[in-house]
Amino acid sequence: MLQVRQQQCYNWIFVALVLLFVFQNPLQTLLAPFRYLDELFAACVIPLLMLQGVRHHFRCTISPRLLMMIVFLALFTACGIYGSLTLRYQPLSTALSDLYLNLKFFLAIAAGYLLFSGCDMEPVFRFSWKWVRGLSVLLFLLCLVDLVFHIFPASTRYGLRSVYLFYSVHTYLAAACIFLCSILVRLYEYYKGQVFPYLCMLGFVTVCTLRMKAVGAVICLFFIYYIICKRRREFGFFSWLALGGAMVIVSARQFVYYFHSLGTEAARTALTQASLRIAEDHFPFGTGFGTFASAFSADPYSKVYYLYHIQNVWGISRQYNAFISDTFWPMILGQTGWLGLVCYAAALLLLFSVIYHMRKHNAYSFASALSAFFYLLISSTSESAFVNTMAVPLAFLLGVLLSDIKRYSEIS
Repeated sequence: MLQVRQQQCYNWIFVALVLLFVFQNPLQTLLAPFRYLDELFAACVIPLLMLQGVRHHFRCTISPRLLMMIVFLALFTACGIYGSLTLRYQPLSTALSDLYLNLKFFLAIAAGYLLFSGCDMEPVFRFSWKWVRGLSVLLFLLCLVDLVFHIFPASTRYGLRSVYLFYSVHTYLAAACIFLCSILVRLYEYYKGQVFPYLCMLGFVTVCTLRMKAVGAVICLFFIYYIICKRRREFGFFSWLALGGAMVIVSARQFVYYFHSLGTEAARTALTQASLRIAEDHFPFGTGFGTFASAFSADPYSKVYYLYHIQNVWGISRQYNAFISDTFWPMILGQTGWLGLVCYAAALLLLFSVIYHMRKHNAYSFASALSAFFYLLISSTSESAFVNTMAVPLAFLLGVLLSDIKRYSEIS
């Protein structure tokens, strides 16, 4: 009886978190505390680690991949802290807050992993099926109604209506759809072709945002679905080549648009060019956390923007800084230098190797994790990606999938 209640508790926790993550952005416009949901979830890793320690008498084994990832993240942290302490362009409190922002994605993976560690995920996934279906239908119908009756705010792109429903920006709607799609891909194990109509609904909504990175992510997701789920085939050389080619085409399109078509006065262009100069001037470190291209660099306004003469660029200025955190890799490069960039990229590469290892235990977990991870990679070409609010739901899902894989490996 106790086990049944525990399982029901896990079922509701998973569904509640899915609902909260999907609607976090609309909810935070109504209730300010929801703004910190992603940060609070990532911070849960501390009590969860303590609980795991008590449960296992503080004995644990760390895999070589995890140990290397921790080492690279520690080196990345050291690079940013060194710049913060030596240059002091921002208060230490700002630097530490930004450090947490930079590590939030990995902490959320750990939180999701620990929260469902030891849990049988099959009943949890089956319980979530009706909820994920309902969310998919809801977003699809709202999108159709908006396209016809224009009931929500929207913008125009390529001469068409660019939908974002009740979300503050298109990115949040697209990320919420990809999050739900990734869950549906995992549910293919239990419901097979029944997931396809709901994938199509969410794919349609994502495409209606008219964001190239979102469209590219949908193409990659359906390719992964077709090869791994539908055809039940391993990702061979040509599969990886096709998927990589699609990502390069989308990324190149984004790069040309933001860094060539818009000119040198565009925020992303200015931030990218300045990050290269910063990395050269402060080799191999950067200017420190909270100093450049991050949300915390706007308040207090970082001196770095004056030093590199981009304080008057539209979207980066003290008066209007809405696009100050609209890049990812330039932020990493500028704040932690070439060494920090290499360390962060190495940590992500190790994470990818862990995801790739999933294929040996469960193909659907592998496909789901791959869909979420590639969306973040594509997004990182033109937005804050791995430090974005919507990175946490995808990190949560990755953690859950990893905990499920651990159970598979223990059974085998």
